[in-house]
Amino acid sequence: MEPRKLVVRVALTAAVFAAVFLLLGRLVPGAWERLGQLNAAWLALAFALEAVSLAGYAVLFHAVFARDPARIKRMVSAEVAVGELAGFAFVPTGLGGPALRFWALLRSGVPLRLLIVRTISHAPVLNAPYVVAAIVVGGTALLHVGPGRAPVVLALAPVALVGAAVSLTVGALAAGRRGRPRGPGRWRRMIREGIAIAPDGLRDAWALRSRPLALAGACAYWAGDCGVLWATFHGLGASPPLQVVVLAYMLGQLGNVLPLPGGVGGVEPATVGVLTASGIALAPAAAAVLTYRAISLGMQGAFGTLAFTTLLGADRPAASAS
Repeated sequence: MEPRKLVVRVALTAAVFAAVFLLLGRLVPGAWERLGQLNAAWLALAFALEAVSLAGYAVLFHAVFARDPARIKRMVSAEVAVGELAGFAFVPTGLGGPALRFWALLRSGVPLRLLIVRTISHAPVLNAPYVVAAIVVGGTALLHVGPGRAPVVLALAPVALVGAAVSLTVGALAAGRRGRPRGPGRWRRMIREGIAIAPDGLRDAWALRSRPLALAGACAYWAGDCGVLWATFHGLGASPPLQVVVLAYMLGQLGNVLPLPGGVGGVEPATVGVLTASGIALAPAAAAVLTYRAISLGMQGAFGTLAFTTLLGADRPAASAS
């Protein structure tokens, strides 16, 4: 992405978030007043937790992509990883993250096939904590464990999403093996090659069990970012049950699939909706979500943009064959 285009996307994301901030502040009585009551210590903890999230993603990325036969320097892999997060934040539906990854690592000499295999293996490791959290939250709701009052249907929604994603993946792989993909010749070839490589990617993901830093990084990434929402609630003087916060965070991420930069305008209403449906008052819910999103998007965008500009100016190779 050209620097000028990046600046435009950053400005667009900031403008959309400002509009959402003003709209929710006007529509939700008491939300702005709540923001003025933020406790500085809890706010500092929220920033620290987002830093943990960024570091966790960098650790995960290095563990997955910086293995033989393509070695990547730790600093360079961290730049690519954090730059990806800016891509997720500023490009609708998060397509900017993978695009930056392929641009940076291909430019550095990582073979395309190896990059595709490791991109496939990266996905299940990254989402493993989400799957575990979905099962735990759904199970506690069914068994009426814990103080949370989230509706059972909402609590089971993440489990249903995980099941649907797995089913679609298995169905696509099976259909690809049985028949010829439709469409122009180039796309048929790419789909065919992707299906052929997918089993290698899944085997590579299984092999990562011997690299505990990969899963630890994924856990830090999810827990740190979700922890920001938890900390902002406490900073506002509210303390909703942890399982309700986790559920709202998980379902709120669905807003990222909308064609909006950073999911702004999709994540916020979804997260607030789950919180209020679980018995949390509207004003503190809206204030906490807005603060969380400002910290999360702000830090990912700022550090990711810095990492991207560093990558643009670098002329050193990021990877070398062993």
